[in-house]
Amino acid sequence: MHWGHATSDDMIHWQHEPIALAPGDENDKDGCFSGSAVDDNGVLSLIYTGHVWLDGAGNDDAIREVQCLATSRDGIHFENRV
Repeated sequence: MHWGHATSDDMIHWQHEPIALAPGDENDKDGCFSGSAVDDNGVLSLIYTGHVWLDGAGNDDAIREVQCLATSRDGIHFENRV
């Protein structure tokens, strides 16, 4: 699961931006799930749920979920922090 990303100056016309979050590290390798975005003094912070299958995809008894943080100063390029 990825996070899509769009911007607007007027909330009517929208521009698609690059993917904001994509699975990648040990905390979210199987998905970047629900979360929130907040402006923290000019730094866009994405707080989201990282998803990891521990015993192969599809085994709901073996899932690890991690609260993750990604930040961006330009609102386009994000860096995972946790």
